[in-house]
Amino acid sequence: RGVGRARVACLGAAGDAEGSGNVVEGSLTTRGCKIWYQVARPPESQRGLFETREMRSKRAALPLVVLHGGPGIPHDYLLPLAGLAESAGGRAVFFYDQLGSGNSDSPQDEEFYSVEQCAQDVVTTLEHFAANEDLVARGGFHLYGHSWGGCLAAETLLRHAGESSLLKSKLASVTLASTPTGPDAAMNAARELIEKYKAELSAKPMEERNMRADWPREPEYIEQWLLQEANRMFQEEHNMRGVVKDPECLNQAMSKAGEVWRGAWVA
Repeated sequence: RGVGRARVACLGAAGDAEGSGNVVEGSLTTRGCKIWYQVARPPESQRGLFETREMRSKRAALPLVVLHGGPGIPHDYLLPLAGLAESAGGRAVFFYDQLGSGNSDSPQDEEFYSVEQCAQDVVTTLEHFAANEDLVARGGFHLYGHSWGGCLAAETLLRHAGESSLLKSKLASVTLASTPTGPDAAMNAARELIEKYKAELSAKPMEERNMRADWPREPEYIEQWLLQEANRMFQEEHNMRGVVKDPECLNQAMSKAGEVWRGAWVA
């Protein structure tokens, strides 16, 4: 496994490049492809006068490994979690971009994106963190999966917990954040909500729909507007949840979203 490392400025709790902590970027190679990662460590100000990084790791809170969602939406939108490194106790936070997204390689072969392969990549990456980045110096670590990342965390445990000594002896907890029970359930629920919004809009008189004055009033264009507006309502209420403006870290992630993801739900 190849390794590349470089020190960069810390990202604070809101993705601020002026943060006072210590961030390490690196990479590992698996299946002939590069997986990029970033570790946000507690700031140097939390280190004792004669304390090494290893000594500090042993007294700090257990580190957190973050699995991003999508599939194919890179780690950037979860960067506010890096603020945990600067909180009391100092918890290192590990991010990585899954293959096909962000700063990692994007192989074209669909076999790289099966659940089985992605789960194996999680194990490979955790082993690299343990061997090269002090992941288990404190005695263990926490795993956090958001959306698809939660599905990936669950699949990793189901497929590898029995054989991976790292997962069996060092994994302290798993957090599944906004994780669906499965792709069909998630998509069906989204479709039902969008259809609900569409029906509510359809029931309104034309003059109450707030359609642009220049929007064509032919039936096919009205149907297009209803679907577009229903999708917007769904995004605002269930994705953004009242946030008026997209956070910059989300815009950054979407600008680097993967374009070759296929077969993400293949067994």
